[in-house]
This record gives sequence, structure tokens and C-alpha cells, in this order.
Amino acid sequence: MKRVICILLAMVMIMGMTACSKRDIEKYRKIEGMLLEIEEIPCGPMTEEEYEMRHHLVKVSYAGDSYIPSPIEDQVMKMKDEDYRKILDFCLDNIEKNKFADYSEQADDGVMYKFTAYDEDGASHLIYDGYIYQNKELIDIVSTVTSYSLDNAA
Repeated sequence: MKRVICILLAMVMIMGMTACSKRDIEKYRKIEGMLLEIEEIPCGPMTEEEYEMRHHLVKVSYAGDSYIPSPIEDQVMKMKDEDYRKILDFCLDNIEKNKFADYSEQADDGVMYKFTAYDEDGASHLIYDGYIYQNKELIDIVSTVTSYSLDNAA
């Protein structure tokens, strides 16, 4: 019986600790300004026109809006809570811990990415600048943000 009580007590404590560690996204949605910018930089031989067509800057605001560039006009879409939380946690955790400071990949051409997060005061923090072919976390962040393109909405 004591063992069952200890197990139940441990489960309650674990559940309580994980519930407390979640950020209140509604608090952050009230902050004005950008949360994250991801610059997509094409590399390799190309014309200036090709570069302009392939170079993009996507943004996520603290309000949870995703800004995707378009040749006609920029697209703005509201992110789902689960995606917003993922982006928010990625940004705030990396502002705090600078996880990618020593990370790099080598490639001859392709696409490089520059991730810049903004804190609550609007100060910019470079998270990572380089290739991301082998980093699942960075690829997932790019995929999550770019999934809000009107081309992907259906």
C-alpha cells in the first residue's frame, strides 16, 4: 500500500511540475512586435533575378500571426495554438540558452537560413545562421512557419 501511495504521489508531482513549465501563450500574444524572423538565403550560381525570386523573409509576430512573402502581396495567417507554442518555446529557449551557438553544417550550395528571435523588449537575438539540412529541430521550425502560406492552406 505504501508503494502505491508513493507512486501516486510521484505521478502527481511530475504532472504538477510539467503543467507549471508551460508558458502562458495568451500573455505573450499581447506583446506587440515580432517574435521570429527566418531569412531564406539561396546559395550557389544564379542570376540576380533568380536570387530575388528565391530569397524570402518569413516572420512570426508575438500575436501569433505568420507573415509569408508573396509576389503579389504578403500573406498573413493566424497560427494554431500548438504551432504558436512550438515557435514561442523555440525562440524563448534559444534566447535564454543559445543552443545553436556552436552548431554548423558545411555545404557548397543550396539554401541557408538565418533565424533571429526578438525578446519582449524587441531586442534581436541571432539563433542560427547557416545550412540546416541535418538539423531536425530547425527544419521543423521552418516547416511549421511556412505551412501557413496560402499555397498550403486548403
